[in-house]
Order: sequence, then C-alpha cells, then structure tokens
Amino acid sequence: MSILSKLRGPRAAVTDPVTDIRMAEIEQIRHANGGPEMDADGNDPMSRTVYARIVDRPHGFGYEICVGGVPAIMQDFHPDKDGNAPMTEEEAKAAADKALGEYGRARDGGN
Repeated sequence: MSILSKLRGPRAAVTDPVTDIRMAEIEQIRHANGGPEMDADGNDPMSRTVYARIVDRPHGFGYEICVGGVPAIMQDFHPDKDGNAPMTEEEAKAAADKALGEYGRARDGGN
C-alpha cells in the first residue's frame, strides 16, 4: 500500500467533482503526450520528471517545460525581447535550457 493510499484512508462515497474532472483532464494530457498512467494507488510515476521540448509553431519555435509529462510552462515567443518576437530553433533550445536551470534552482530552494 502506498503512502498516498494510507493518507487517504477508506475512500468516501462522495468525491469532489472538481477534483475528479481535473484528474481526468491531467490523465488525458498525459495520455496525449505519451506519459505513463498513474498506478492503482494514484501515484504518479513521472511526478519528479522535468524536461523541456522544442515545439514548432507557425510563427517560429517555442518550448515547453513539462513536469510529470504535462506542459507546465509554454513559451511561444522570445522571453528576452520586447513584443512577440519569434525564436529560432537555437534560441528556443537556449531559452529552454535556461528555464530548466531556473526551475531546478527554484525547486532546490534557490541554491
């Protein structure tokens, strides 16, 4: 039995409909992105997996920072330029690397 199952205790007959809907949305996104399903206890096998992917947009390139297989940050325009400046593929890769580094520092408490 997982720690999450122990904390939940016996399942209540009535569940929160908003939570159920949100969990279903996350599972749909994970499935569309090829992420593994949650296990029977509701544990996410990818919850600590963070990665970036470069995406090709009609106006140029962008990137997504994914946490647990779900895009958490989506950047379609150059983050260091004013306005909606498009990025080249190389700029998108550099910006994604920078964003991953900042995410890691924030997660580690700013160290």
